[in-house]
Amino acid sequence: MAKKIRTDSINKLINFLSGEAKRIIDEELRNVGYKNDTDNLHDSYGWGIYINGKLTKSGYQTKYALSPRIWDREPIYGRDAITEFLEQKYKPHEGIDLVIAAAMPYGQILQERKYEVIAIAQNQLKTLSNRIKGSTFGIIKNGSY
Repeated sequence: MAKKIRTDSINKLINFLSGEAKRIIDEELRNVGYKNDTDNLHDSYGWGIYINGKLTKSGYQTKYALSPRIWDREPIYGRDAITEFLEQKYKPHEGIDLVIAAAMPYGQILQERKYEVIAIAQNQLKTLSNRIKGSTFGIIKNGSY
């Protein structure tokens, strides 16, 4: 009985966090300050929920890019970048992690040049973290936390 209650509670938390992640990304995308040339930055937004180091649930934006962006002489699609980030590059912590990211490598450069890329989502995620007892908030840059 206790295991079922724990499982039900975790599932409710996963569903809550999924809804919040979708809401946060949708608001971010309504407020971006850059112009989409190839739609790959748009396609690179996504979120993942990890339970004890395992990716349990994730979500992505509608895929729009028809051609890749060339970066460091290599073609890269936004959807591939966020999938690789969530499935291979992000190093989750023990417990429950919610990560929201724009995974194209030039996203951080645009944000540093004062284009709105992910700062609104960071602020909203921090606010969400403040509402959840015992949670912490951090920012990942260049793959480092």
